Amino acid sequence: MGSSADRNLIAPGICLAVLRSLHFAGIVLAGLGLGGCSVSYVAKQASGQLHIVMNRTSIDKLLKTGRLTEDQKEKLRLVLEAKAYAEETIGLTRSDNYLKYHDTGGKSVAWNLSASPRDALAPKTWWFPIVGTVPYLGYFDREDGEIEERRLKAQGYDTCLRGVRAYSTLGWFTDPVFSPMLEDDIHELVNTIVHELTHGTVYASGQGDFNESFATFVGNQGGVEFLAMRFGADSAVCRRAREAIADDAAFGEWIADHLDRLRGLYASDLASEEKIHRREFFFRQMREGYTAELKPMLKTADYDYFPAMQINNAVLLGYARYMDDLALYEKAYESLGRDLRATVLLAVHLADEGDDPKEGFRRWLKEDPATRFTPTLRKAAPPDDGKPASPRARPRPLSWIIHQDSTVPV
Repeated sequence: MGSSADRNLIAPGICLAVLRSLHFAGIVLAGLGLGGCSVSYVAKQASGQLHIVMNRTSIDKLLKTGRLTEDQKEKLRLVLEAKAYAEETIGLTRSDNYLKYHDTGGKSVAWNLSASPRDALAPKTWWFPIVGTVPYLGYFDREDGEIEERRLKAQGYDTCLRGVRAYSTLGWFTDPVFSPMLEDDIHELVNTIVHELTHGTVYASGQGDFNESFATFVGNQGGVEFLAMRFGADSAVCRRAREAIADDAAFGEWIADHLDRLRGLYASDLASEEKIHRREFFFRQMREGYTAELKPMLKTADYDYFPAMQINNAVLLGYARYMDDLALYEKAYESLGRDLRATVLLAVHLADEGDDPKEGFRRWLKEDPATRFTPTLRKAAPPDDGKPASPRARPRPLSWIIHQDSTVPV
């Protein structure tokens, strides 16, 4: 949905897990060649995550106080219902996520900074010990992100610094509901909860675009299924969610088409300066084309901010991460009898194979239904030993939260 760009697959707070792992492993940062600036970055973001960990309140307790508005209470109760539905019906990993609440004081949860060369659709990456190569940086302090953004711009990069309203630490910490999430409409809030819980269930190392786009699909479809169960398939909130999903698909296809054309420009033999000059005309055409071509096809105003945006390569790559190949997962979902739980199990299987899961989905769709892998469905049962019950109930090694490609900040 239009709010997907406000989500974040992994938090700057994962730096706390990095420091913790370094401590227990007895690794000396200096011995790994980690520069002083990077040490400072990791330590500062770890401090930010620690602040969140130490300042959370149980939702159950919070609901019994007089500190919340009725709207906030309703949405927090809905979060608990959506979480239960996602775990019990969709089969997402059981966890203690979204049982607590953190008030950000009206601020964004964090700030993500990404960058790309001005003459190529290629994310700039950074390297950290254990975490490895990552395609953007996360900051709890906006000013820190702005300082780095100015430095990157001075080096000639396109940049995108954006606030995020939610994130997943993929099981390294229990993620709370952040106060900005309660500003969303009900369908957006439910979508976000299912989206983030998906990250704790389906994750392919080094396949950032898959991780985000598949979570977008599950958040969209799972959110609608929950709303239909909770409010009725013909309810206003369910209709609004379906309209938003349809617009996501249309906008995503429109962006993908323009990215293909832009790649053609960047792959040409033109000089870099000429490519950059011509792309500005291309970006202007995109803004005008949204109003003239795409807007009449959309059912909502979710993307009406687009014509006023400052478009650049970093911004467009961000859209691609969340919206790429949604139709691919839809085809698999249809092939599995519109069973979202089975679709999640298939994604877990393909992610575990170690190859590109998107290509795995494409191969699976071409295979003979009689002989191809078929997800084995089991009704979720409450855990009897305190352990999670889910398609992937085992803890991830640190490498599972390390994203080497194009979507996940540290």
